[in-house]
Amino acid sequence: MARHHIIGSQLGATPMHRVRPSAVDGWLAELRRKGLSDSTRRNAYTILRAVFDAAVKTRSSVSYLWPDFALPLEP
Repeated sequence: MARHHIIGSQLGATPMHRVRPSAVDGWLAELRRKGLSDSTRRNAYTILRAVFDAAVKTRSSVSYLWPDFALPLEP
């Protein structure tokens, strides 16, 4: 899941410290355009969120960048 939908995406090619909320929104829209189900998008988002949460816990430079996103549940 992570390799295909996160690492293999434009978002995955972006250094963590450069990821902005708009990039995450664009990534979610891209997954939706690809026709991925709500549950697949939710799982990919959960993995992405866990990666950023781990970075925050280790006091990474991204800690100030990660707001509390709500996953869109639109079909």
